[in-house]
Amino acid sequence: MSRYLLLLLLPTLAAAEQLIPYVAAGQADAWDFSRDSARLKKEYVQDVMSAGKDPAEGAFSDWQFQLREGGFADVFARRPISVPFAALRLRVRNHGAALTLACKVGDHVGAEWTAGQVPLPAGDTWRNVDFPLRDWHVAGWSTSPDKELGFPCLYLGLIAFDVHPGPAYDLQVGAVSLVFPDPVPADVRAG
Repeated sequence: MSRYLLLLLLPTLAAAEQLIPYVAAGQADAWDFSRDSARLKKEYVQDVMSAGKDPAEGAFSDWQFQLREGGFADVFARRPISVPFAALRLRVRNHGAALTLACKVGDHVGAEWTAGQVPLPAGDTWRNVDFPLRDWHVAGWSTSPDKELGFPCLYLGLIAFDVHPGPAYDLQVGAVSLVFPDPVPADVRAG
């Protein structure tokens, strides 16, 4: 009887995934705003990333911002992503005004790539948001000489769209992980 159970489980086992941490939950110092102080003052009333703790969820990075002008906000983790991943997974909760979450990566030739956008209503609960690699494309504001997402990628940016001057935004970011099929490629495990 047990060999039949194993045969039934084989498709499930083949679809297993591994999560490789990219930015640990609560590692607020891994993020930067990529703006000098004059630009920050011009564009934002407030733009901070600090460490927080949720009683049930644990540590998170708390991105709080309020725009002075403009229609988007972004924050960056400047760490290489060495090889193609199956998906990028963010653990997030929107604790402020409604926004639309997107992300981007900068590849090794300077092109920026982005994936789909995910609406996050005000006062949302914790959730995983996946950005599968198959959905990534050259960002509308960028160009790619060879039209291929080239690795290593040099950074990850989180983008808040559908934001406006006035409201207070508060995106809480738990773990950011690279999702790989199991087994994970050797060059990812080593690095």
